Amino acid sequence: SSSDDCFVGVEFYWGREVDALRLEVKEKVDQIRPDLPSDIRDISIFTFNSADSPVMVGRISAKGRDLSGSYDLIEKKIINPLKRVQGVGQVNIDGVAPKEVSVYLHMDKIKEHNVDVRRVFGDLQAAGLSITVGKVTERGLRVPVRTWSEMDSYEDLEDLPIGQGSLRLEDIASVVYQEPALTYGRHLNQEQAIAFWMLKESGANVVDVAERLRAELDKMQDDPALKGVDVVLFWDQSEQILGSLRALRSSGMIGAVLAVLVLFFFLRSIRSTLIIALAIPFSIIAACCFLFLTGRSLNILTMMGLMLAVGMLVDNAVVVLESIHRHQVNGGDPTTTSIRGAKEVALAVFAATSTSIIVFAPVVFTSKRTGCLLFFPKQGPQSP
Repeated sequence: SSSDDCFVGVEFYWGREVDALRLEVKEKVDQIRPDLPSDIRDISIFTFNSADSPVMVGRISAKGRDLSGSYDLIEKKIINPLKRVQGVGQVNIDGVAPKEVSVYLHMDKIKEHNVDVRRVFGDLQAAGLSITVGKVTERGLRVPVRTWSEMDSYEDLEDLPIGQGSLRLEDIASVVYQEPALTYGRHLNQEQAIAFWMLKESGANVVDVAERLRAELDKMQDDPALKGVDVVLFWDQSEQILGSLRALRSSGMIGAVLAVLVLFFFLRSIRSTLIIALAIPFSIIAACCFLFLTGRSLNILTMMGLMLAVGMLVDNAVVVLESIHRHQVNGGDPTTTSIRGAKEVALAVFAATSTSIIVFAPVVFTSKRTGCLLFFPKQGPQSP
């Protein structure tokens, strides 16, 4: 809490629907609103979950130009086009804001006219107040009636009566319509900068959304209205994902080559080595096809499973091939020796595989929260 506001955080169990919880919290807050102190004006409810991490974070600046007063330009030419990109859920900016009306009271004028400041605040609140005055029943229809006070311009606010006399707001205060003054700032290439970050829709693919956003940002460079405006991205979640996949592919290829060389060194048979070498990619492709057809995706847990499965596949294949090779040396047709050799080591292979299953099977029955802590370490960009 601070002198002007306070923050209350609420955490829920894993798997709860955030939108439903937001409505529930709002209902609870509305129920206790009459019991809260009268000077509490605004209560804002913000929700956050792990899917709210930004897809992209960047800065906007212009050479020799301060964009903090160009909200309309940035909203029309940058923010709105990015919002229309398929898969984008939200585009946020910080460092620029739309114009607003500010009222600066003059202490000397207030003392001169002997004005009650609390009465001024009450008149300002009443100037934009909506009040229910009752209901009108006519011809079987019941219509609620409300009074609505609305000003069309800040000049109307200057002419607002204060008290019962002829005193107006402009007599004791200055009414200014402009961008709010900032108490902080950011820089890009030694120029004043504006921060922006984008969130994806629930269920959207991060890589696809990032590609479409980069294409839209490239199109903005040809817009004459944005001449001299630099848009720089320093965080792109898709780059980390693609980098991890590239590293996984590179490591897999190196591991496959080393595995083939080691197998050939011990087996001394090109034929047996090729059988095992072909079984590795075939099993991985089959597993990925199963994941795709069942609507699942590759993540840390499934990739760990593939890694363990490939290791067990190589181990079991070496044992079975060695048993078959021994029978072939003693004589016999390939079919008979293959069946006999596989049967001899079937129990041992099953026992060895079962031990790995027993060790890792409990992971399937852990809660989602525990699994997240085990397999998904927290990572992400710094605060925008």
